[in-house]
Amino acid sequence: MCEGLTKRFGTFTAVDHASFSVEKGRSSAFSGQMVSGKSTVIRMLCGILEPTEGTARIGGHDVVTDTESIKDMIGYMSQKFSLYDELTVDENLIFSGKLYGLGGRALTQRRDELIGITLWSRTSPAGIAALRRMAAAPGDGVFAHAQTNGVCF
Repeated sequence: MCEGLTKRFGTFTAVDHASFSVEKGRSSAFSGQMVSGKSTVIRMLCGILEPTEGTARIGGHDVVTDTESIKDMIGYMSQKFSLYDELTVDENLIFSGKLYGLGGRALTQRRDELIGITLWSRTSPAGIAALRRMAAAPGDGVFAHAQTNGVCF
């Protein structure tokens, strides 16, 4: 839930009093022209960027005062990301999961879930870039980011 969410950079207002809510388990999309504030809102919701004004809560946690709890609930992938082409899908997911502290049975289960929801082969990294960080996220929130090049989930 966001109320009056605002972000200013000096005299430039990137987001001006945005208010909206998304129920748990529902999907929502940000749509707009370039430089309309979509990425800025997503960064504020993920606790990466602090709002100038207003409030936002993810799963009941304030995006300013409880960012660590939010980061435990969601994952974030920026517009710029990459897979290691020399690694298979499995290897990329395992590598990313380990970077985010997953291991053992939890890593194997999360990797298998992600492979299971896709039609991609375990041997081809083409077309599966969004899976990279999904491997480590618990999956409580999902946000599509600019031209679906990034995912916050």
